[in-house]
Amino acid sequence: MKNILAIIVITIVTTINAQSKKTFQSKWIKNENYTMLFYAVNDTTKVEMGKIKNSIELTPSDYIKQSMIFSSPMFKSDFKDNSLYTRKTLTPILHISSNDKRSIQIIYKGSIKCSYIDMQNGKKQAHTEMNNSKLLYYDSSTYQNIIRWLPLKEGYKEELDVYNYDPNTTIGFMKVKITDVSHDNYKTQKSGIREVFRVTEFFGESKTVHFIDKVDRRLWKVEVNDGKVIMLRQE
Repeated sequence: MKNILAIIVITIVTTINAQSKKTFQSKWIKNENYTMLFYAVNDTTKVEMGKIKNSIELTPSDYIKQSMIFSSPMFKSDFKDNSLYTRKTLTPILHISSNDKRSIQIIYKGSIKCSYIDMQNGKKQAHTEMNNSKLLYYDSSTYQNIIRWLPLKEGYKEELDVYNYDPNTTIGFMKVKITDVSHDNYKTQKSGIREVFRVTEFFGESKTVHFIDKVDRRLWKVEVNDGKVIMLRQE
């Protein structure tokens, strides 16, 4: 009887572990530099708010260095976001984010160590959270790239666990829910009409639709909250 119970337990654990592993396709992960134009939309009026320069660099030591720089005339300085994560499993290592209002650093090593500095008054906050070794999760700054590397197909659905540090709340781990993937055509400025995956995901209450090229997984367009904010790839 004990042997039977042991086999049942092992089978259940193996099944749970298999279900918790997210499959991504490493062939799509490559060095990349591109710019997205950021717009706010009100009815038929579209106003450019700034540019987001994105960079993905594969290091010789098998890490992924990701950089995002948001420039806008609305702000005194650029918003800078840098992340480091492993290439084989996409496990987060480090995330640093800064702008003229605040600076955030998250170190993933054993425990999750977060630090926050208010750049206006110099106030500092620190937070340490136990690393959930049984949970396969990603840093919140990287999941939108990770979506492009998933085995997308029509009807595909998935849930990703992400860590998102916010000094104003105790909630760190959140879910990104991919609720729909469909086929679509996207008219580019210079590359003609491209066949794309139209990927709908929810991060908390925020809805985002990604238009991802079927051939090379380039990100062409992003719509946030039903098109109130859009980002378009610059060619």
